[in-house]
Amino acid sequence: MAEPPEDFASLPSAFTATVDPVEENPFPVTNPRHARWAEVTRIAEAKVFEINSHHLALPISTDEVEVAARMMALIVFKFDVWAERGMNVVWSDPEIRLFDQWLVNYANNWLALARDHPPPIVALDAFLGPLRMKLGSRVEHWKAEARQYVAAYMTTTQKVYGDGVPLKATYSTAAGEAETGRPLESDELKQRRSALLREYKSATGNPANRQIYTVRNSGIHKPQFYEWLNGILPAGSETAKNFERFLRDKKAPIPRRPK
Repeated sequence: MAEPPEDFASLPSAFTATVDPVEENPFPVTNPRHARWAEVTRIAEAKVFEINSHHLALPISTDEVEVAARMMALIVFKFDVWAERGMNVVWSDPEIRLFDQWLVNYANNWLALARDHPPPIVALDAFLGPLRMKLGSRVEHWKAEARQYVAAYMTTTQKVYGDGVPLKATYSTAAGEAETGRPLESDELKQRRSALLREYKSATGNPANRQIYTVRNSGIHKPQFYEWLNGILPAGSETAKNFERFLRDKKAPIPRRPK
């Protein structure tokens, strides 16, 4: 049934809902992960709002296969965004197991939501089966990412904060450089990344760092950029791999749309 005409005079209530599956910062203010969670949450929210914008701008389709593909891509994208956010506060081996369970629970929540609110004109069984397999694949992917993240983190972290939680790097807004209080990852990794960045700048008109991490197509934000440059961001992370692909392809920076 079509919406009554008066309903088109305002946006649906869903536009006021939070996009965050956790909603509240789970760490107390005194825990160094409180600030880290807030930081990566802002990045994740921006990604989700951007993909929502893209999805809403797509033309209406009556093709069952296309509708199913669109919805599956949207669900998997959001799953990946929030999984990456969660991984950023997994700093020790015991926390890996908790993260593993969270991934499974979050995937199951998406499956339950898809079951109760399936995409229109799509056969439910034909949609849920492939979605279940795809989310299962992403669960395993993020389990692996978390282990690589913790392994890289533990080998480079020597300073301990308060209750035994490793102290994450902080960033100087003036200098834009990491102040970690600990050794960074191997000099070889930092040198390789610096060389890749220099090569990219040489081929694209020598843009400043800010012109790279603030553009739409680099796929990276300022905190992640300096983590990458200083060897903190694990080489196996999706952000690092996507950003290095951007640099190797010598893609010209595309400015973000003005708000």
